[in-house]
Formats: sequence, C-alpha cells, structure tokens
Amino acid sequence: MTHAATSLIGKEIETYVFLDFETKGLSKTKSLSDSAIDQLDLNVSFGAAWIAKENENVKQPRVTEIGMVAVKRSDFQEAVRKSENKEQLDDIIVGSFQRHVNPELTGDELEKFLRKIKQKPTVPLKCFGEEWPAIKKFLDGLTKPLCIVAHNGSRFDFPILREELKIAKIDVQKSLGGYYFADSLYAFRSIDRDYLERIREIMGFTNSTNNKNKKKKKDDAHSDLNINDWPLAIKARFKSSIERKDNGDWSFNEKSYKKLKFKLLPLYKAIFGGRFTAHKAVNDCKALLKLCWAFNTVDYFEKESAKIFKKKKE
Repeated sequence: MTHAATSLIGKEIETYVFLDFETKGLSKTKSLSDSAIDQLDLNVSFGAAWIAKENENVKQPRVTEIGMVAVKRSDFQEAVRKSENKEQLDDIIVGSFQRHVNPELTGDELEKFLRKIKQKPTVPLKCFGEEWPAIKKFLDGLTKPLCIVAHNGSRFDFPILREELKIAKIDVQKSLGGYYFADSLYAFRSIDRDYLERIREIMGFTNSTNNKNKKKKKDDAHSDLNINDWPLAIKARFKSSIERKDNGDWSFNEKSYKKLKFKLLPLYKAIFGGRFTAHKAVNDCKALLKLCWAFNTVDYFEKESAKIFKKKKE
C-alpha cells in the first residue's frame, strides 16, 4: 500500500494551503474523463501538463471569490494520527484568507452581481490583479515549502489562477514557480483505488481458501484487513459495503463501494454523514481540509505534488 503510512520523503512540505475559487461562468476546460482518472495513476504534474496543452486557447471563467485556509503539515499529520473529531481541525488552522473579487464588471452588471452575492461593500471591489499583492503576502507569510491544494484544481482552480495572472499582466512563473500544487480529486481517487485493490485481494483470498481457513477469515475480516489502521474515509466506505451472508461469510458489495461521487459536497456527505454550506470559498476550503484529513493525504501530497508553474530549463 502506498498511502497507508505517513513517511515523508523528498519535498518535506511544511504548509498546506487549501484553495477554492468561486467564479462567474462555468469552466469549459477540456479534462481527462473520470474513467481515465480511475485507470491511471495520475498526479497533478501529469494532469496540469495535459490540461494546459489541451486548453491553451480556452477562455476561463472569472474569479468572484477567493478562499484559502492554511495548516502546518506537522499539525495536520498529528491530527491524522490522533484525532477522531473533524471539528478539532479548526484549531490547527494557522491562517485564512477570503475576498470577494470584481470579475471586471461595471455599471448595471456590477450592481446585479453584488445583489447576487448579497454584498454591499463599503469600498469598491477590486479585481483579481489588484488583490494579488494581498494574496501573495498571505502565501509568503507561511512556512515554506508550501503546497497549494484544490479539489479538481488541475481542471479548474489552477488554470483559472494562471489565466487571472496573465490578464493582470503578472509573471506567472515568477509568482507561482516556487509553490507546489496538488489536486485532492486525484489524491482521493488514487488512495481509494489503492484500498479497493487491497480489499479485493483479501476478500478474494477469503473466498478461495478451504473451509477451515474460511471460518477463520470470516470471523476476522476487519482484523485481517487491518481496518483500524486505515484512513477514516476508507473505514467509513468499507464498513457500509461489507455485510454478513446467511451462511456467516463476509460479502463485499463492490458495486455499492464504487458508487461514491468525488465531487466535494456529495463526498463530504458520504464520509461524514452531514452537509456544509457549499459554494462559499472559505467553507469549501475547510470542508476540503476535513476530507484530506479523513483520507490521510500526507504521503500523496508529499510524493505527487509538483511545481507546475516552475520555469522549465532550456
């Protein structure tokens, strides 16, 4: 298993920054299909490179709200190891950033936009480029190396971030080249797939052994799988998909297990059994923090994050 432990190699990231953009308009970015993400061992570097090539001339939606939540990797790792309460994660947040942004609207369009977001700013809303110095100051005040994490970031947040900087005539590589980036969508799918393979292996072995061994296995399905050492999210998913048959054997409902939707809101509901106020940037960031904790993404971010905006050597 590649994601069960929390050993750190290579980058030794010190800070995670969970990022979310709310936007005006939907992204038309061409992306890898869900089946491709499931079948390939994808990381943000591969995904970002593929998407950048396929979407070089695709117009991106404009940012209307920015949210960021930062935690120290050491605090996050300790919470993974010790805590069973997602609400305690609020205590490890070392910084948050939230701004409404004017997607370069004027006149009646701007008034309509402000009514929609239910904001009556005391000062005019700034556009993204005008807010960038404050964003950069927030990021530069955090311990490095830092990793910026966004859900479906390779397809949505990261291309939009690049586009907003280009529109503002801000050097993308100079501004972002020193940061690592990770896509939690890839992380969750990869970790989930690893554990599903382990479940298949163990349950398949259980079904193929002789009766004596089957009796031993069926009484110990959870301990044989070392389920207590698994990430909280995987335990929750597995427990809802395994049941006793009439003859006492364990039955794993893989079809039920694979029905999980990896969009942020349904995923949160599936893992935690509740909801959060979605499509508010900081709320989405906090929900993403909790899901990353539940999936124990430490190793994935350490191994698979990448400096996707770093200037390539000639």
